[in-house]
Amino acid sequence: MVRASGETYRSVEEYLAAMEKRRALEESPLACVVMLGGPALLMHEEAGLPWLNRVRCELPQRPLGPGGVEEPVRACYIGANNADADEAQFELVQQALDGIGVGHTGWLRVATPTSAALANLEQADIIVLGDGPHHEAAWREMNDGPDGIAERIRWRYYQGAVLLGVGSGAMLLGQHGYAHKPPSSPAVLPGEATGGDSTLAIGGDDNTTPGGDGAGGSGAAAAAEPRGELSTYKAFEIVPAVIGVDDGLLQEVVEKLGHGTLAFALPERGGFLFNTDATFEACP
Repeated sequence: MVRASGETYRSVEEYLAAMEKRRALEESPLACVVMLGGPALLMHEEAGLPWLNRVRCELPQRPLGPGGVEEPVRACYIGANNADADEAQFELVQQALDGIGVGHTGWLRVATPTSAALANLEQADIIVLGDGPHHEAAWREMNDGPDGIAERIRWRYYQGAVLLGVGSGAMLLGQHGYAHKPPSSPAVLPGEATGGDSTLAIGGDDNTTPGGDGAGGSGAAAAAEPRGELSTYKAFEIVPAVIGVDDGLLQEVVEKLGHGTLAFALPERGGFLFNTDATFEACP
């Protein structure tokens, strides 16, 4: 068998091994993916230097602009995980990236993206997905919304942009997102059931009296916050694992998805890198 370079394979086994190596390279990550359990590492320093320099080093070689100067690094922060209201997290990310020479960090609000924010995303070298409780709503907007934000993020990743997720933002880079649904409201029947204008609640084990104010459910039972059914949804599926920051909740997810599910719990002050050779690396 003749190689593309003109050399010959000495056996079928050598040829198959070469094809398997080529297939693995084609399926390997196109850029580094950084997953942090919390914002601590954003401002962390080692030997007086920002830890985020590790992320800066993962960027591909950049073209030279006018005068032979390298074009500035650009970043995009996706802030919808906090219902577009967390300016403090954006400012922290902006400050941290400024410390490693990122020339411009834009904030893209997925619910109301501007044309300028979308243009910045399509030029971004680093894309940051922020932490917050509204990750499923953010994902639905990115994946199903009219602006195709999820596909734009994937395209930048295919072009070599580094993806950086913090908390629930890191979760979205994995195979599945997940959360407990709010408990459903009890069914209500008309007042004939109680012989008056009040209503009768059907369902639940509390001691609420029909037409009352629920005082009978006071105490520990009333103070307990009920949780609904665990819900999972497909996410970016870039990292071949389920990512989380809550060990107990992650265990529930693994049990729901079934045996063979690979999962990583991110420490609050640490994280993992998914490298271009498809290996996981703990950080810092």
